[in-house]
Amino acid sequence: MRHRQAGVDLTDPAAVRDALLHRFADWSPALRGFITDTDTGYTNRPLFALPVPHSRRSSPPAPSKRPRQPPKASTAPSPPTAPSRPSLT
Repeated sequence: MRHRQAGVDLTDPAAVRDALLHRFADWSPALRGFITDTDTGYTNRPLFALPVPHSRRSSPPAPSKRPRQPPKASTAPSPPTAPSRPSLT
């Protein structure tokens, strides 16, 4: 964990705040306000990510557990047809 490498005690809010302010010193003061303007302390929420570049072979989709149902019959009226014309022969 990076906080251990940096020597930051996560149970000490002042140490966490100082470490974060040092890490984000070049950020806008408005954004650093999210670090300084808290009265609830800090919660360690580690982020886990796959290494870059990461790739894997795709696999076929899992089969459906529901049985296939036949398509429903159309209940819409059929389109009108042109009247037949008498033959000229």
